[in-house]
Amino acid sequence: MQRTNLPICPLGGWETCLETTTDENITCVICYDVMIRPRTACKNGHSACEECLDVHLDSPAGGKCPGGCGEAITRSTLRELSDVEKKICRLPAKCKHARSQVKDGEEHCGWTGVFGDLLEHLQTDCEFEHVECPYAKLGCTELVRRRDHEMHLRKATQRHMDLYVTSVATLNSTVASLSTQVQALQERMDLARMRAPPLLELELNPATTAASLPDETQAFLGLYKLDESKLINGRPMWLHCEDARRCIAFNHEYGFWHAQRRNEAGEARGFIYRHSSGASALSPHPHDSPWKAYTGNAFTGEHSWLEDGVRCVVWTPEEEPCASSAFATSLVLS
Repeated sequence: MQRTNLPICPLGGWETCLETTTDENITCVICYDVMIRPRTACKNGHSACEECLDVHLDSPAGGKCPGGCGEAITRSTLRELSDVEKKICRLPAKCKHARSQVKDGEEHCGWTGVFGDLLEHLQTDCEFEHVECPYAKLGCTELVRRRDHEMHLRKATQRHMDLYVTSVATLNSTVASLSTQVQALQERMDLARMRAPPLLELELNPATTAASLPDETQAFLGLYKLDESKLINGRPMWLHCEDARRCIAFNHEYGFWHAQRRNEAGEARGFIYRHSSGASALSPHPHDSPWKAYTGNAFTGEHSWLEDGVRCVVWTPEEEPCASSAFATSLVLS
């Protein structure tokens, strides 16, 4: 089988860093290098790096042991090889940038130790290890030796500044786009509140609402009860002794407030009306249509039950959905 150097092993080339000859018991059956976080793959003892096995299990052949025995494996069948890992960590090692790893005459690292400390040395101390530029997240792709890090920063100052300016411009564009999206969502939320289920706040906070209504109005509203067993458009109906009705809550400069009253014969006898001036009245109905929209200051009678700013409530008969443009443009739940 051809030897491979998979990038999934954190450092790669581990075997060349060992001072002693590698034996099969510490060699990965997938990358053929010294195992990193060794795991046993099957009952036959075939073992591999944790990362190598992870990639193998995600491959089309992942259901079979990579050691060639054909045994079925899953992630749940993998087992840690802590004793093998301890053995590997105690092996004498040298830096991968040691004299034996570089061309004649090139500078090299003189670090020696145990294999378990090599990774930390390369990640923090080795002057010959290649590291990312601090501006990598802004787009700098240079990999320089740790010892040349400061020199790179000095030479690439202008390029880094250009990357920074580009990054800031991109960030500003993203912020502007998000602000536009937030504004659009806010407008949609406002519109949704305008079309929200009736009497939402009355149901959620009845004490506050009741305190804001005079006694006569509360008595009138008390004639209506919410019957959850009967629905209109999926919502419970408000029932009056004569009619089944539903409610719409709104408060608007051009809003108006109707509550139809009927006599025992079912004839429309009156309604409560609230307009922008704040005056409300219980009055005989002077028009043929009980749901005609009034925009003028038609009623300023003695029953001024509502003050400006008090939420208005509209009752419409079950067969009358009250979908006129006047009502539709006046619905606000603020």
